[in-house]
Amino acid sequence: MSKPAQDWDPLAPENHADPMDTYAHLRDECPVAWSDRFGGFYALTRFEDVTEAALDWHTFTSAQKTPIPDATSAGRPPRAPAEVDPPLHTAYRDLLNRFFTPEYIRRIEPVIRRTARGLISRSVSLGEVDAVESFTFLMPVQVQCIFLGISVEDAHHIKTTINRIIDAGAAGDSATHKAANDDIYSVLAARKKTPYDANDLISAMIHEEVEGRRLSDDEIAGTICLFLQAGHGTTTNMLGSIIRHLATTPRDQKRLWDEPKLIPQAIEEKLCPGLAHRRLRDSRNGRRVLHQGDAQPTVARVERTAHGRTATRILSGSGRPRQLQPCGRLPAPRAAVALPGDPQPGA
Repeated sequence: MSKPAQDWDPLAPENHADPMDTYAHLRDECPVAWSDRFGGFYALTRFEDVTEAALDWHTFTSAQKTPIPDATSAGRPPRAPAEVDPPLHTAYRDLLNRFFTPEYIRRIEPVIRRTARGLISRSVSLGEVDAVESFTFLMPVQVQCIFLGISVEDAHHIKTTINRIIDAGAAGDSATHKAANDDIYSVLAARKKTPYDANDLISAMIHEEVEGRRLSDDEIAGTICLFLQAGHGTTTNMLGSIIRHLATTPRDQKRLWDEPKLIPQAIEEKLCPGLAHRRLRDSRNGRRVLHQGDAQPTVARVERTAHGRTATRILSGSGRPRQLQPCGRLPAPRAAVALPGDPQPGA
């Protein structure tokens, strides 16, 4: 089955540097857009379509591995909770949710703040540094170690281990992949020697039940790997994007200095959560038909505009949809991204 003509390229410089105009164009003119990147994927660009696909797990499943680009080994099973569907997904979330509440995060917030301030102070003392190398690369994995009850002194080793797992999976190097995963099993083995602690995530996975049974070591190690792999790269990139944006748009930087109450909103505007789905049956969206078996790695971006709350989710697929609607050319990017509270056009 041949591929459709490309509607957009998320990594094209004109789209990657400032995607807001691109997203707006896709929402208005091309609600189901195709890209040739990463083996090919579709993007549902309207909030209602994204919500419908996210909630309809009978049609859009998470239970089949669909990351883009695919850096997993061929024999790796899906990792819960991100790569399973209900009811198993719901049971996993019942166990894990208490560790992601605002109350729980507030308990470790002072340690997280000390970690951030320590890294920033070190960077300032050096005079001139690479922000990614000195801060955004180190901050996420240290916070993850705090969250998982792993010594922060082991953060560099943990990050190296996760990178080895990702690289070995992409290269199909099963020996290196297994050796790197053995480090995660070592973390699990050490935790199993300690008493049950209901406030410790790994301890809870060891001692508590999901669907009436204890989790296997493979399932627990898979969830730990999922947390570490999904968390450190995305957060490193998000922090780097925020720093880059503020460095290249002095107007926005000054505004946050002058109005620090806008910082939480500005951070939220930069968050880009990701999910993955594969279609289990044909579905139609407007004039495009999405086919059974198409892979759908997803990246969702939530925006707030004059027209209300909208979202973008990238969906991968290998089949050619019927009745294609041409999308036309994308607009030129703006010079800067408006922060929350900026006057809207026509306001």
